[in-house]
Amino acid sequence: MKKKKSYFWPAAILVIILILISDFLARVSSVLFLPVERLLFVTPGISPVTMWAFLGMMLGVIYGCYVSIRKFRLDNKLIVIPVGIFVVVINLMIILS
Repeated sequence: MKKKKSYFWPAAILVIILILISDFLARVSSVLFLPVERLLFVTPGISPVTMWAFLGMMLGVIYGCYVSIRKFRLDNKLIVIPVGIFVVVINLMIILS
């Protein structure tokens, strides 16, 4: 019979470490989250959830373009299009907010 490797103890140690540094993680996450939240608040008419979804989709397009360039050996200049659109949209959000 093959002996299975147990992941219980490493997972338990990870949970204990995360509990011990939870205050630090809360401070760091608020420092990182709040500026992005303020950036994505364009108008009261647009839901913040919609803007977070849009941000996630744009980052997904950039990552997907990068993966397709590597997988299919495409020209590296193709990454300029989604990154350029992302930069323009972020700049418009900064101007509007």
